[in-house]
Amino acid sequence: MKNKNIFSKLVFIGAVILVLLVANVVIGSKIKDRKNVYETAVADINSSAGGEFSSQGFSIAIPYEVYNTNYLGERTTKQSDGVHRIYPESVDYECTFGSEKRTLGIYSSPVFTGLLNINAAFKNVTLPQNTPSTIYYPEKAYLIYKVSDKNIMERPVFNVNKTENETYYKNNGICCNLANPEGGYKVSASFKIRGAETMHFWLNSSSTTLAINGDWASPGFTGYSYLPDERTLSENGFSAVWNIPFDAGDGSHSIGFNFIQPVNLYMKLQRANTYAFLFIIVPFIVLFMFEIFASINLHPVNYLLSGAASVLFFLLLLSLSEHLSFIASYVIGAVASGILVSLYTALITKKYKLGAVMAGIFVILYGYLLGCLQSEDYALLMGSIFAFVVLAVIMFMTSKIDWSNLKKMEHADLIES
Repeated sequence: MKNKNIFSKLVFIGAVILVLLVANVVIGSKIKDRKNVYETAVADINSSAGGEFSSQGFSIAIPYEVYNTNYLGERTTKQSDGVHRIYPESVDYECTFGSEKRTLGIYSSPVFTGLLNINAAFKNVTLPQNTPSTIYYPEKAYLIYKVSDKNIMERPVFNVNKTENETYYKNNGICCNLANPEGGYKVSASFKIRGAETMHFWLNSSSTTLAINGDWASPGFTGYSYLPDERTLSENGFSAVWNIPFDAGDGSHSIGFNFIQPVNLYMKLQRANTYAFLFIIVPFIVLFMFEIFASINLHPVNYLLSGAASVLFFLLLLSLSEHLSFIASYVIGAVASGILVSLYTALITKKYKLGAVMAGIFVILYGYLLGCLQSEDYALLMGSIFAFVVLAVIMFMTSKIDWSNLKKMEHADLIES
């Protein structure tokens, strides 16, 4: 490679790299588009299955009316309506559920169905007293379990002090009449439930226990007010127990779990795409080293085609992984792209050992990327070390080159076909 050509060659290579990086940005935007389509499909599946299961528990509701009063304290005009709520002293939940994956097109999301058993205790219920501005109607009182109607699969029966009561849906909850409630009440009920994404219970009593058994192998317990006291995880599912003996019971705290998807495909694809510049720059550096250390002269079009094949790996990975497992898609894409560029290098240089060298470079690159994707916590560390090693190798390989007076090395043709 002559000195007068090196600058123009580097300019052309830089322009090719810029074009390929723009192409990589386009692929990155395509990944985001497919992720949005996936999230929309999952939202549709989850909504049809009842959405997240959110329970606010039992309470006794007593309607009241608020009036304006004059200077004598006499009621005048009605101002508003309201509901006075009395919450239980303790609540015990027991839930067993099974999950399955529902599909919409090529996308899927887990949904669950199960049985929820509840026992609640109200102690020393006292009716609120009327005031000049407020009138209570205890004869219209009712027991209510606040939960979305989409989460209930059939009409439950409330057992109040060993008496069964038919239920109806009102005010975003399942209700039964409970006229003039005073004294103590023990309430039990069984619900056939369904939902998706998450199951959580808001605490409206000072003492709460919850026992869950399910077949989902990867629950997430963070993001709630209390972690489970006991939990057992296995490939076949999990069990967890919460025991909260004291809580404010004001409905501001919650317990439960999320359905964690073990493999977040599009997050992995986005992370993989961030390393695409290595698959452009490193092969280009290798080809440029071939020009310096071997008797070959490459055209910028050769760089462009080699880089394009490397960039297309990420498009192959995206399209294949929506139909196959991520690992299988990765292996297929890596083998296809790596062999293509390696064979192309051998053909254009007429030196098959150079093609073998390029194949070895791709084995290192693809192995490194897969390691980064599988080890999320150490991805930055691995990337930094890899970049340092690449730079160090290039520095030592080119340490004896006189860039200001570049000539063919005396033994430039050591690599023969």
